[in-house]
Amino acid sequence: MRSLYVPLFVLLCANAFSQTTLNCNLRPLSLPGDFNIAYGINDAGSIVGDIILGDGPPEGFLFKGSRTNLFSINGATQTLPADINNLGEVVGSYTDAQQLTHGFLHDATGFHTIDYPGQTENPSTGVSGINDQGTIVGGFGIFFGAGSGSEGFVLQNGQFTEIAFPGAVITAANSINNQGEIVGDYAILGSDNVPVFHGFYRKDGQLTSVDYPGATGTSLNGTNDAGISVGIYEDETGIP
Repeated sequence: MRSLYVPLFVLLCANAFSQTTLNCNLRPLSLPGDFNIAYGINDAGSIVGDIILGDGPPEGFLFKGSRTNLFSINGATQTLPADINNLGEVVGSYTDAQQLTHGFLHDATGFHTIDYPGQTENPSTGVSGINDQGTIVGGFGIFFGAGSGSEGFVLQNGQFTEIAFPGAVITAANSINNQGEIVGDYAILGSDNVPVFHGFYRKDGQLTSVDYPGATGTSLNGTNDAGISVGIYEDETGIP
């Protein structure tokens, strides 16, 4: 049992006097459970994430207005929502009884499982983002010789398109905006056989590497409709 309580909050900010000064209001979210994490929010302020109640498995939550709804995929050992768009469509991942990971979409018609096609050995699919057109991004497992890795994908109008940064053993698509621009990260094995992570930006099918100046590792985790992206980096000491 994880007896850790993590209080969540909403950060509301507005420009004040200059583009570099913000007035912000922190508002705590009152959620049940011993452990909860928020991952996605839409323009209406609806929030999704996962929550643990007592000794139970991770479940999804939707916080809308002042009401919290919990949900889980039937038969899943954990349900992990990742994003919500302005239509209220929720995407994420879940683990089944065989400990296989699948993506999911929850829309007005119910839950839909998302699996990248053609996987044979230990199939694994995760979903991380959705835009207002219903285009979805995520990643899936790959296996090569004695090793394994992952590649990203975009799912649009029922069609999967693989996203693989050249030379990378890991590629993950993390976020997509309403212009179809995608950000994420990829890893290339260094001389010591340890993965070195870089961010990437994808527009019109073209991939561009992104590294924070002087960083030893970079990841892009989100992007908005203005094309502004956020992420994390590690400094020369390996500290994020």
